Amino acid sequence: MLYGIDEDKLNNNYKNTRVRKFPGASTSDMFHYSKPILNKKPSNLILHVGTNDCQTSTSGEVYARIRKLVVHFEKEVPGVNVIVSTVIGRTDDLQAQAVLSQVNYLLKSSDLSILDNGNISSNHLGRKGLHLNIQGVGKFALNLTKCLKGIYKPYKRQ
Repeated sequence: MLYGIDEDKLNNNYKNTRVRKFPGASTSDMFHYSKPILNKKPSNLILHVGTNDCQTSTSGEVYARIRKLVVHFEKEVPGVNVIVSTVIGRTDDLQAQAVLSQVNYLLKSSDLSILDNGNISSNHLGRKGLHLNIQGVGKFALNLTKCLKGIYKPYKRQ
């Protein structure tokens, strides 16, 4: 889902913003993949996971793993501000979409800090109904930018 998100453009306004992509990764994979990121002791972390879990897990299982990731990040980096990005819809698998919708409901009903991607619809998905098209990437980038704006003051180049 992060394909097409330009780290350099985000970095123009929000210094030290990094985008890390792990294609095909599940929430369980992120415990390992996040180690180098956590070693840098970030003050803020936006987590976008769950799409790849929705075909093989229940909504409760996906939600529990996301919560477990958040707790893990907070333990590894005390004081880190973790924001969970809601899972972006898909049209390639109706069962996975149903799980995904329930995961988002659980996330929005929780006490977690949430980046809501509810403005991204099936019109923003590519031909296969899983990944974002160019308009979807733009919407997602805008959502990320709004979230970053709430965290940081824009960086002014001198």
